[in-house]
Amino acid sequence: MNNKITIPITRLVPGLIIGPASWLGPYIVMNSLFLPAMLQVLDPENKIQLVALFASMGMIVAAISNMVAGALSDRTHSRFGSRTPWIMVGALCFMGSMVGALFLSQFRLGFIIFGVVAFIGTLIAVLIVREPSNKGEVAEAAAAPKEKVSLSALRHVFPGWSVGRDYYLAFIGKMFQGIGNFAIMGYLLYIMTDFLKLGDATASSIQLINTIMLVFGILMGFFAGPFCDKFKVLKYPVAFFLGVYNLGNTLTQAIAPVIAAAVISLFGFSSIFLVSFASAVIGGCCMFAIRKVQR
Repeated sequence: MNNKITIPITRLVPGLIIGPASWLGPYIVMNSLFLPAMLQVLDPENKIQLVALFASMGMIVAAISNMVAGALSDRTHSRFGSRTPWIMVGALCFMGSMVGALFLSQFRLGFIIFGVVAFIGTLIAVLIVREPSNKGEVAEAAAAPKEKVSLSALRHVFPGWSVGRDYYLAFIGKMFQGIGNFAIMGYLLYIMTDFLKLGDATASSIQLINTIMLVFGILMGFFAGPFCDKFKVLKYPVAFFLGVYNLGNTLTQAIAPVIAAAVISLFGFSSIFLVSFASAVIGGCCMFAIRKVQR
């Protein structure tokens, strides 16, 4: 018998909004603004390559830690549920930035503020959702048959092209659209200072761009679903929406800075816009090539 307690939507929705916003916002600011600014001061000659190196290594660590945390949370049984303890551990690790910020002189305050915001926001989200205890599931987990890892089992996860064609097209499309987004966002500060030569207007310009992206992302989040349901379409909203809304794709964020750094080094900052446009078009074409979803 399944005795799991469901979480009311009146608690779940605010938690899902406050929680991701409290860590995703500071993360984007640190990754696209603070890190490039710090590298520009520490090593201006190699800043392009260093941004790619730091971003890629960070995303590799994030991808591995996500898988490890997911596996550990599946095996966690506590009075706070399976996910809440690991969510708070992740929030505490994100405040490691506070310790490192003590050695960053003028960048110290920014890292500390956003580290505190991430932790407090995550704590508020966890308190709102209040994941129920899953201590009673220990016996069920112990009695459940253990799945064996084999090549045949992996084929169900990663089927051949003939079976998983649409899945792979969605994955490739999502990846290319993410590259189109992050290739620019990772170097936004340098585009404003080195390419557009905005000088004192750099901060206000970045603030305007981030505000537009935030507003557009929120509006699309609210209207994309009802739009798809009303007009019975799915591929069309996905082909202009995923690249903006889904900012948490770790693989994309690991690849995009490397591609951007290579292109900028060879052809200059102006070429990165062409790469971003081409990536978005390729991603959209992959979405439209999906067969099982007709519209």
